Amino acid sequence: MPYLHLSLGVNKAFLFRGFQMDQHNSTSLRISYSKSGTVFLQLFDRKRNIGSISADGQTYTKSINPSLHIHRKTNSIGFNNDLLRSGSFHWVTVKADGYSPLVTSRQYILEKGFFLHFKADGYEKQIFLPVTEFGIDKARQFESCRSNQQNLFGEVA
Repeated sequence: MPYLHLSLGVNKAFLFRGFQMDQHNSTSLRISYSKSGTVFLQLFDRKRNIGSISADGQTYTKSINPSLHIHRKTNSIGFNNDLLRSGSFHWVTVKADGYSPLVTSRQYILEKGFFLHFKADGYEKQIFLPVTEFGIDKARQFESCRSNQQNLFGEVA
C-alpha cells in the first residue's frame, strides 16, 4: 500500500484531508497517510494505524477493540493529541464491532478531554474523552454555546 510521506521545509505546511502539518509539531512529522486517507503514526519500531480521514476532510474515524482501547480506570477513549490539535476536520467517530458508533466533535474533545502520556510504553501524548461524554447532541449543544459566547465577546470589543 503506497504512503504519502511528508518532507517539510522551513516554514512550510501541508494540508491533507483535514490535517494541518507543520515543522513545529513533532508528532505530525511521524504521521503518514495512505491514498485512501488511512492515518498512520510511526512509532520507534512499527507503524500504527490510528484511523482515517474522510474523503471530504470533515470526519476522522477511529476503529477500536473495546477490551484493548478503552482506558479502564477512566472509561475513556484516547486520541493522538497532535492530530486533534492540528486537524481541521470537524467530526470524530469511534467504531467498535457490535456497538453503535460514538460521535462527537474535535473541538468538544479538545475542551472536555484530559491528557495521559504513556511515554514509557512508547506511545505519543494522547487526549482522552470518557465514553459517557460522546454524543452528537452534546457536541452540537457545546458548539452552539461556544458560538454564542464568541459572538457575545465580539460585540463587547
